[in-house]
Amino acid sequence: MTTIICFANVKSQQKNVLDSLIALAQSKTIQDTIKVDAFNELSWELRKTNFSKAKYYALNAYKISKKISYPKGVVTSLNRLGTAYIFNKQFSLAEKEYLKVLRLEKQSGNKYGIGRANNQLSEIYRNKKDLSKALSYGLDALNIFGQLKQLSLEALVSNNVGLIYQNMGSYEQANKYLLKGLSLREQLKEEKNIAHSYTNLGILYLVMKNYESAKEYFLKSENYFIKIHDDYELSKIYNNLGVVYFETGNNTLSHEYYDKAMKLKIKLGLKDTNSEIYNNLGALYYKKGDDQQAIQKFKKSIDIQKKYVSKSGLKEANINLGHIYFRNQEYDKAIKYYKNTLESSKNAQNKSEKLKALDGLYLAYSVKQDYDSAIHYSQQYNSLRDSLETDYKKAVDYREKFARIQKENELLQRDKKISIVNIKNLELKNQNNNILIYTLSTIFSLFVLLFFLWTKWKVERQKKEIALKDKELEEKKLEQLIKNQEIKSYNEMLNTQDQERKRISQDLHDRIGSILSVAKVYYKSGEEQLLQNKNFDLVSFQKANELIDEACQEVRRLSYEMSSGVLTKFGLLSAVEDLVITIEQTKKIKIEFIAGDLENRLENNIEIQIYRIIQELMNNILKYAESSHVTIQILKLKNKVNVQVEDNGIGFNTNEQSNGMGLQNIRSRVSSLAGEIDIDSVIGRGTYVNIEIPINSNI
Repeated sequence: MTTIICFANVKSQQKNVLDSLIALAQSKTIQDTIKVDAFNELSWELRKTNFSKAKYYALNAYKISKKISYPKGVVTSLNRLGTAYIFNKQFSLAEKEYLKVLRLEKQSGNKYGIGRANNQLSEIYRNKKDLSKALSYGLDALNIFGQLKQLSLEALVSNNVGLIYQNMGSYEQANKYLLKGLSLREQLKEEKNIAHSYTNLGILYLVMKNYESAKEYFLKSENYFIKIHDDYELSKIYNNLGVVYFETGNNTLSHEYYDKAMKLKIKLGLKDTNSEIYNNLGALYYKKGDDQQAIQKFKKSIDIQKKYVSKSGLKEANINLGHIYFRNQEYDKAIKYYKNTLESSKNAQNKSEKLKALDGLYLAYSVKQDYDSAIHYSQQYNSLRDSLETDYKKAVDYREKFARIQKENELLQRDKKISIVNIKNLELKNQNNNILIYTLSTIFSLFVLLFFLWTKWKVERQKKEIALKDKELEEKKLEQLIKNQEIKSYNEMLNTQDQERKRISQDLHDRIGSILSVAKVYYKSGEEQLLQNKNFDLVSFQKANELIDEACQEVRRLSYEMSSGVLTKFGLLSAVEDLVITIEQTKKIKIEFIAGDLENRLENNIEIQIYRIIQELMNNILKYAESSHVTIQILKLKNKVNVQVEDNGIGFNTNEQSNGMGLQNIRSRVSSLAGEIDIDSVIGRGTYVNIEIPINSNI
């Protein structure tokens, strides 16, 4: 509260949990959504004491949320960013963020979020002095939280609406809504929020010059904030108590409380929010007659406000400087500062500062004997004063009426309790006569209920057992499907081997056997000539050698064809395509198969192992992943083969489930090929497997 020779910002602060949040945000093992939540909480914790960090964490949360399509994180980060702007008094930027939030909440139909955004916009417009908008958004928020039966939030918004009415100078309405907020909070036993309500009511009665009631509420809230070590709120309470003691003539206590408030602000690193305390100290020095110190404090207050606060906040220090120059008979300077106050209050509906400025102008023009101007400002002063006195009286009457109603309600509740006790005693007497019947009825009812619950439990258990058996049957069908496909592949391999054996047998018989038979005839002819001592037939021997060379070439050709592999006809590409077709025929899953540069065959062992790996991966997906779509990609690169399998299933924790038999078999096969495997899975977002196998490795 600033003294005019009075205003207070009331904010809340939670206990600091920064260390644990920072550790969580910096962890490399947590999910992105958890990291977003940690950044948002860090922004919330720092919103009052470190604007730059609060803004930094909120923006980080927003960027990650947009990247991973996390709507809740987007809305929360915009909320946190808007809150940081509010506490740094950048209300136009805060307005921009919360209008975004309101639009997003309306799009999603989140009634709670709509109410919250309306309340924040109400606070923003209250600080921007656009009180009609502030009231409109505040009443919308109050209506929504009332419909949702959110009593705690209804109390919060009632409190905020009360502050708006206070700023509008409508003290009866302000008192009504502040007391409503306090009543709800007392009903909910929210101690910290009750303390905030005490603070707000203290400020209202301070504005209304009801200093005893103001002090009573401030001391109640002080006791609570001391208990929880909330230095931020205590600095506000001490400043307001300083104003109370100043207005009631206790300058010593007033100075002590201003010093306490200043020390806490410095301790919290909030020197740039000390404008109201400097203004109040200036008023204290003014009252003591130390004009030099007073002017120094007022100008310090104005300097801080010009730098950090909206210009509409300059009116209190301007009034006080006007008073000093008036007392020193510098009437023109006094008139200048009084008019500055009216100018800064032009769009504000708080009447208290206007009243003091009009009074100062009336007196200054009277002394200068400018009676026309004096009468003009005197008429405005009298009109505004009558309005304020009416509001003060209505507010006090409402408070007394509210207290009377509360007392009557307490008496009614007490009488009601007494009546209930009497009725219960009478009922107890009647029940004693029928206790046996009631007891038997209760036992029978319990028996029926237990029988019903047991029957229901048995039916549910049978349903679960049937569902479990159906699931096991489905898994067995899928396993059998994979086995049948594997048997089919083996049969095709065996058929291919048998055909190759027949072809090789025929080639051996028809070609190599024939060549060797002719060669034998030539050698036999030469042998007979040698035995008969005839001339040696060199031509026959040369022809026999040529035939033997030709037979050797045929043997090498057959050997090469045998070593070229069993998958000569089918190969990896055909085998995987056949596997995909077989699995898709179940209509359980859609498979997209992509192959690149596989026209040229790989080594037989590599193709077989890759096929077995893909079989094992598909087996795991069908059994566990609950996936509707799978992508298989095989790319032949310069020095390696890249295999990628991705599904959109339920995923799994790779730290907990990396040692299953299926994954162990896959890792073993990849290792036998000197390859590398990378498995990335997130619960709820599917699994991605990337395998790279060198082509030219010596396996």
